Amino acid sequence: MSNRNGAAGGPPAAAISEALEHLGWAQGDLAAMWGVSQGQVSMLIRGYRGITPLVALRLEATVGGSAEAWMDLQRDWDLTTYRQAMADELVEIAARRTG
Repeated sequence: MSNRNGAAGGPPAAAISEALEHLGWAQGDLAAMWGVSQGQVSMLIRGYRGITPLVALRLEATVGGSAEAWMDLQRDWDLTTYRQAMADELVEIAARRTG
């Protein structure tokens, strides 16, 4: 299954899943702590939703790690994913710049 960028549930999703497993928590446990539906947590863990600042703060408060580290993980994943998807276009853009 792929996320919004066409990549299988990537590192942010995997990191959240690993953190839950390490803590012995199910998705429903995290959803209850956050006051959201289990479906919302599932979408995050499956890679269909990214880590937003709100999610990063919730992760910091529940599973640990800093909100900044969670945001960095998402940013790095997004840049890598888009860079790969846009490789040909980026080469063309750079060629136009250099003439």
